Amino acid sequence: MLKALRRGAIDNPWFYRIIMGGIAAAFVVTMGSWGIHDFNSRSERVVATVDRDEISLSDYQAVLRQIHESFRERAPEASQIDDKLFKQAAIDELVNREIWLKGARDLGLTVSNEELMESIAKYPAFQKEGKPDRPGSFDLERYHQVLGQNHLTSEGFEKGQREDLLVDKTKKLLQDSVQLSQNEIEEAKKNTAQGQDPERSVSDALYQKRQKALLAFSNNLKSHSKIVIRQELL
Repeated sequence: MLKALRRGAIDNPWFYRIIMGGIAAAFVVTMGSWGIHDFNSRSERVVATVDRDEISLSDYQAVLRQIHESFRERAPEASQIDDKLFKQAAIDELVNREIWLKGARDLGLTVSNEELMESIAKYPAFQKEGKPDRPGSFDLERYHQVLGQNHLTSEGFEKGQREDLLVDKTKKLLQDSVQLSQNEIEEAKKNTAQGQDPERSVSDALYQKRQKALLAFSNNLKSHSKIVIRQELL
């Protein structure tokens, strides 16, 4: 799946930007409903498992639906793209999320209530209208109103938000632990293209090294996890 997306980034860069934007939007919209489903006929309502953690069919369908909606809004001409690509993208992202949550648990990381509320308060949708010289402030009544309009509970939304913060915290911890050696810095500057800022080359090299570290960490977790996807439900 990731190889297909990388190829898409080269052959059709607009396609890559849209699908990744659609996935991001899907996670923002659906995260509040995750983990609050009542699993009757449990084996038929679970589309995938990562060890003992379950990914519900409802969550998968919600993410897939939002990806489709994002495409219709951003690129109506993309309707001829094989739907299998969207389906695989949705389930891949949900599985990767569970993998990163597992990594956070392994590292003993948590998100405090203060961190959670601070992040929620920054959502413009939950704020009173501010003035040009003063940003809006968090409005608890508006918060519950907006959640209700989107058929979300505060408990479910906050659970999803806490998990998002936990994934971000895990990735940041790993990225901050990766630095360039002096030799790597000198090599990056040496390979700087004519007319390019050497410091930009160093920054790019650091970014690439950190991305490789994230990928290696994720792949290691996957290799030690039992991942089961019910392809017939996709």
